[in-house]
Amino acid sequence: MIFDRNEQKQVVALLGAGSMGTAIVRRIGAGKKILLGDISEKALERVGDDFRRCGYDVETLQVNALQKESVEAFARKAAELGPVMYFIRPILNTSLTSICWALAMP
Repeated sequence: MIFDRNEQKQVVALLGAGSMGTAIVRRIGAGKKILLGDISEKALERVGDDFRRCGYDVETLQVNALQKESVEAFARKAAELGPVMYFIRPILNTSLTSICWALAMP
């Protein structure tokens, strides 16, 4: 029995596969397509496999956030997957307090 016939799932794009971003994606990613981007292939494999074991629909892409072309390729891939509803990019500010910028796209 097929419950979800929606071919164009909303997309959650996470740039940086660390613990803060993945925690946010776990909260908002159910029923959505998730695109994980990170510079580390090992991190992408580990986090992607973990998400898949938990039932999430995940794709991964190696991204160097310091290279414009790499970030543009990440954005293009996200747009190809469906309507991007969330872009999440966890950062660490200068006071070493963790902050996460999660931008909800209308």
